[in-house]
Amino acid sequence: MRIYEKRFDLDLSAPESRPQFIELQLASGSAVRVAAIKLYDRRAVEELAEMRVAAFALLTDDAGALPAREDWAVTPAVLVNAINRRIPPRRAQEAQELLQEAAAKASALARDGRLFAVSSILGLEHPYPHLWSYVETVFERRNRGFLGRDVAEEVRHEWIHNGEAFVTVADEDGGERNIRWSAVEQYRLVTAARN
Repeated sequence: MRIYEKRFDLDLSAPESRPQFIELQLASGSAVRVAAIKLYDRRAVEELAEMRVAAFALLTDDAGALPAREDWAVTPAVLVNAINRRIPPRRAQEAQELLQEAAAKASALARDGRLFAVSSILGLEHPYPHLWSYVETVFERRNRGFLGRDVAEEVRHEWIHNGEAFVTVADEDGGERNIRWSAVEQYRLVTAARN
């Protein structure tokens, strides 16, 4: 009897089987061939979501009244509605400050996003941006120990979509575009380049 060694750390799928592009058909009738997608650091996305939820929680006592993720834009109407609903001015002020801080964090998050090749993103078999991710392992220097020595520590970073209504992509020519995901009518993975 022979025992075969299994290697679980090897990616046995052929490189050709990984999607190289995504073809999108938009409601306008135009088509886009996507080569890369912009993703964002998971920790920063989660911190931003927590800030927004905390701000809206100050404006309502009903958790079911919190807006959907795509409606999280900071608008004066949100604060006017809070005042009309007799939210105490102090709570409305705290919410406004949190929403302004969240807006600044959202701008920083947008700047810090990175484009990843379609072939390296996980979850693309589903046309739902919230399921897409890229995981990388990096070494970071950290101060550890009694003597305060710097130690290189392996850290896992996960990159995800930011939950906004638009997805930033790079087309096959390298041009960046922002696509409102609700305008996508067809989504197709392409495993080989065009001839």
